[in-house]
Amino acid sequence: MDPVSGNKDTEEVGRTLRGWLAATAPTHSAEPGDASGCTGLDVPPGDAAAVAGAVRGLLGLPSARGGLSALLGRSSLSAAGFAELRLLAQALVVDEHPSAARWTAAERLDVASWVALLLDRYGEDGVRWLVAALRGEN
Repeated sequence: MDPVSGNKDTEEVGRTLRGWLAATAPTHSAEPGDASGCTGLDVPPGDAAAVAGAVRGLLGLPSARGGLSALLGRSSLSAAGFAELRLLAQALVVDEHPSAARWTAAERLDVASWVALLLDRYGEDGVRWLVAALRGEN
């Protein structure tokens, strides 16, 4: 999938990710009938730093040095496009992580921002690779 470049492409990525998440069996850590333990991502619990680190690894960055600002500066992604992708990342990836409820607001925003860059670069494949990395399948 080509990098996301505008509203139409962002909507397409959102539809694709929603379909992919709907087709992924949710994990259940609670009793049947109790949806509080269900998440859309079948990944083990983990802290936000580990998730952000996995994203950076997929982006080919050994550390957070230079950070998001440096990557955004080299990206053709507009500020509005980044904001839209970050909302998608928040709703479809971060909010679906089994440990996200324990992360701080700043951690959730940080992970969503990194995932937005992953979506821009690799689209749906990036999320698949992230899930595989979090499962330890890489």
